[in-house]
Amino acid sequence: MAIPDIHKGKYIFHFTDARNLDSIIKNGLLCTNEKNKQGIKHQNIANQTIQERRASMFFFSDRKNETLVTGPHTLLRNYNNLIEEVRKERQKKNASYPYKTVKELVEALNQDITKLEELEVSVEILQNYAPHNDTVGDHTNKVVAEVQKTTYYENASEEVKNVLLLGAYLHDIGKGPASKWTDGTMSGAYPDHPSDAIPMLGRILTEEIESLNDDEIRRLCMLVVYHDIIGECYEKGRDKQQIVDLIESEDDYDMLTAISIADATAVNGFWGKRIISGAAAMKGEVMKLKNG
Repeated sequence: MAIPDIHKGKYIFHFTDARNLDSIIKNGLLCTNEKNKQGIKHQNIANQTIQERRASMFFFSDRKNETLVTGPHTLLRNYNNLIEEVRKERQKKNASYPYKTVKELVEALNQDITKLEELEVSVEILQNYAPHNDTVGDHTNKVVAEVQKTTYYENASEEVKNVLLLGAYLHDIGKGPASKWTDGTMSGAYPDHPSDAIPMLGRILTEEIESLNDDEIRRLCMLVVYHDIIGECYEKGRDKQQIVDLIESEDDYDMLTAISIADATAVNGFWGKRIISGAAAMKGEVMKLKNG
């Protein structure tokens, strides 16, 4: 949902007991309903009278239980649930599918990026904030082009290449639809777009492709939901344990690195070069944690 102009540039202050900080860091800043639903305990310092009055109020009638931030534990749980649900739904077998394989869908997107409804409603979104100054569609096409220049892509099998390309096409679908933003324009970064992509990805993987094995499902989910994790761990101090908890192999790390390099290079070539060197140095540390 777009931030109304009158609220842009303003901050929300959250007062809490210091003993709640560990839970907030792990699970994100959740509303009371969601914390109760997940069984998360917290030290309540709120005025009970005010809480009771707020219980009958909410700001967005259709999003009253929505949290502001998706924490790493919640994101990982939602990611694992996505994979499980897709595999479960695919057992039912649709009468027909628009595309037989990942390769066939990639070839269709090469010709027309709007072949998927999730892309059609997002490609025209204007990213009007530094370092972006392009549409989601333009950026996506740049990422697809850049990922094909990575060493990982060059050495990958045909099947893995197509999974990586489809991941590149879908990596920013969570920024859509355009109706999420005032006049279809993003005026600032939206860190939660990987989380918003989860239900969209679920539809695509259950309804669009006929032949899809379990590993393709897992890796496509990984590429979209965690396309930013390598760059953010190296550049922004995101906890490397999140990578350890996510990947199943060294090859997973390398695949995530490839899409991160492509995403960064599509914005700023220098950033891509930094991730190339930084990710290689970080890989040993991550794999040591994974195997230790």
